[in-house]
Amino acid sequence: MDASHGVQVTHPFHPLFGQTFPRAGDRRSRHGDYLWLGAADGSTFSLPKHWTSESPVDAFHQIAKGRCSFRPEDLLELAGIVAALKSGVHTAGVQTDV
Repeated sequence: MDASHGVQVTHPFHPLFGQTFPRAGDRRSRHGDYLWLGAADGSTFSLPKHWTSESPVDAFHQIAKGRCSFRPEDLLELAGIVAALKSGVHTAGVQTDV
């Protein structure tokens, strides 16, 4: 593990938000780029790269300067998820009746 290079968790709703971990490696999957990070107990875990300080700064968040936590496209995606949940649409094989 390369402990000289710390990676901060930047996703505002992640339970490890604001904490810094040593970078242990990288991986790429069909879902995107992930970083392996080292935990204090010696184990490793992965997070999407865009949830960390390794991700380029999002232009919307740079301009908003902390005044707005949500990008419009994320709110629209959330609205679609809520609508699907309300309608009982199957998502990933799970019935979502509310």
